[in-house]
Amino acid sequence: EQVGALLGAIEEGKGFVGIHGATATFWNAPVYLVMLGSRFLRHDPFKTFTVTVDDRTHPITAGIEDFEIGDELYEQGGNVAEFAVLAAELAKGRPSRELRRLGEGPLGPDIHVLASAEGHPLLYVKSFGKGRVHYNALGHDARAINHPTFQRLVLQAIDWAHGRSLDPLARRTAMSGRPMNVLLVWTDEQRADSLGVYGNPRIRTPNVDCLADRGILFEQAYCTQPVCSPSRASILTGLYPHTHGATQKDMVLGADTPTLAELLRPAGYACGYVGKWHLGHEVRPQHGFEQFWISTEDMYTKDLTAEGYSSYHAFLVERGYAPPDKWHGGRIFNRDTAARLPEEVGKPAFQAAECIRFLETYRDQPFFLSVNFLEPHFPYFGPWDGVYRTEAVRLPVSWYREMEETVPFRYRVLRQMFVEDNPWVQPNNEAGWRDLTARYWGLCSLVDKHVGRVLDRLEALGLAEDTIVVYTSEHGDMLGEHRMIMKCVPYEGAVRVPLIIRAPGLPARRIATPVSQVDLVPTLLDLLDLPVPGHVQGTSLVPLLTDGDIAPDDATVVVEWSGLEGLPGWGGYWARLPRTGPLRSLTADQLGPVDWRSIRRGPWKLNVHLTGEHELYSLREDPGELHNAIRDPGREGIVRSLYGRLRRWQHEVHDTLVLPELPGRAFIT
Repeated sequence: EQVGALLGAIEEGKGFVGIHGATATFWNAPVYLVMLGSRFLRHDPFKTFTVTVDDRTHPITAGIEDFEIGDELYEQGGNVAEFAVLAAELAKGRPSRELRRLGEGPLGPDIHVLASAEGHPLLYVKSFGKGRVHYNALGHDARAINHPTFQRLVLQAIDWAHGRSLDPLARRTAMSGRPMNVLLVWTDEQRADSLGVYGNPRIRTPNVDCLADRGILFEQAYCTQPVCSPSRASILTGLYPHTHGATQKDMVLGADTPTLAELLRPAGYACGYVGKWHLGHEVRPQHGFEQFWISTEDMYTKDLTAEGYSSYHAFLVERGYAPPDKWHGGRIFNRDTAARLPEEVGKPAFQAAECIRFLETYRDQPFFLSVNFLEPHFPYFGPWDGVYRTEAVRLPVSWYREMEETVPFRYRVLRQMFVEDNPWVQPNNEAGWRDLTARYWGLCSLVDKHVGRVLDRLEALGLAEDTIVVYTSEHGDMLGEHRMIMKCVPYEGAVRVPLIIRAPGLPARRIATPVSQVDLVPTLLDLLDLPVPGHVQGTSLVPLLTDGDIAPDDATVVVEWSGLEGLPGWGGYWARLPRTGPLRSLTADQLGPVDWRSIRRGPWKLNVHLTGEHELYSLREDPGELHNAIRDPGREGIVRSLYGRLRRWQHEVHDTLVLPELPGRAFIT
């Protein structure tokens, strides 16, 4: 009744001084109220105030060193409504950059700002759960509500009352004013289940597992497009492939498309890149990483005379190795050659040493270091080939089964191609595929060892508590699912990736909500308390990092595919295959266009293909994607709901691909 009276008074232009210690029932949910008075802070050192949660009063103490009493505090001015939203949003687990735009006055059914006639603004916040309305008074001059110190203290109070750690803004301030660093560690073509912490008991990845034990692990993380260049551009820019333009491999990322490094450099960050780039001009420092650039790949360089050789090439030559492989007017160490070198001069060891050199060089300033390991990308062999016994490998169920006839024809052809001839499997039978998987695991463990070297040095330099660490991979690998390898298809083995984020002050947890790697850039900027540019298409994951899952089945993730890659006609190879199985009547025209969009929501995944050969999978009941349920009775509503959400997503992110219309009930029956 009192809350209703206050709302009515505001609408009529009247005011109230405030209510202290009252309780009432309101929407069957607890509401936390903070009253901002006009005299309390001016005449008090503000050592302690209280927050009431579920009938318990908790003291919040602010150290004098965190607060400066004086005229400067009152000269800041500010918008009462904006600060009220800033304080309220953390209790609801929503980023302030979204809520601030809502402006003054009523902010919807969950949040209102109540301003009294005597200049005593009043704030109440609805929170989730059962309980009663709780009020508590906090004095402060309305003109000073935008002061950063006061904002931080109120955020601390709400966080502490909810049993959470300090918010990112408070953590950053607590570190002697130094901004947090970012270490991005990512691999190439690594499946999520190739890590022990993702449920593989037969593989040893102790360093990444330890990182996950101290961080936040995303159980359902997806790339934006399952091939190298499009995916890595999304990770670095926060844009979908159709927006950043690198929609196929070997494409150049445009100079007008900023990376995370280019967003951090103006804030004083030293930015370094180590490893495979694959976004054009491989050996040339670019896109904000000009300060420290260590290249490892020469196979993407088309003119060695003009462009030069990679840092790794120079490293090997300095140690007496002679490049044996001819390439575009010169000689290089191609991937097969590099993979056969001793571990101490292999790419993972070289890259770890360069990362350590970067950390030691830039330890005294905020930094962003990105290191991209090629492994476990093909050629699927390396110095740890004998670590795992093939007898320990279990091939997926789909390796043994033919794909259903409702699956797109080109994928059935692709499977048959690997059945007939797979250059990475010798012999091309069950034993050979087990050996391939064992070698793949060896590469994952090899990378884990050298990731551990970097993390250990970060700790030894005293930087771990000031550094956000991200571990992920640009896409997965089918590794025997549907008897395929590599990527380029919309199935879970290719599109699902590991994602682990360890941020100082955030508790370790596992997140079941599906997320996309396009969200990494806004998430990191949010954690660093830096503005997220309006062009970024991803969404900050900080609410999930701080509060955990809220409604995982309501989350939507979209994966896209553009271009001609992925066709089983690589190099005209399909023309030489024996005409068996689905290859009996194969013609080039039957392969058709390959553009597709895949949407995941809850347990369901819908793959919409331009050929009209659509797919529907229940990942909860059918995690191996063995049965295309697109024609099952009773699924029409699910298909149309997912299709509608996909079209809305296209509108939101300006995806102009024209999807085929669903052709009515015949589509389902």
